[in-house]
Amino acid sequence: MSATVGGGWAIAMDALSFLAAAGLLARLRLAAPPAVAGRQGLLADLRDGWRVFRGVTWVWVTTCRSA
Repeated sequence: MSATVGGGWAIAMDALSFLAAAGLLARLRLAAPPAVAGRQGLLADLRDGWRVFRGVTWVWVTTCRSA
């Protein structure tokens, strides 16, 4: 598109598409998230997440490799 009408117009059309998407998303009605039973707090959640992260080998290998 930018080759035919220019870069500025292509960016403007892209911005309009984002604006249209935001308008459609704003119209969505979402249900309230269910209450989580047995929630223990931020530190417990971080500890559990770290345990899962370490337990999945390909995730931490890929993370360390790309760092």
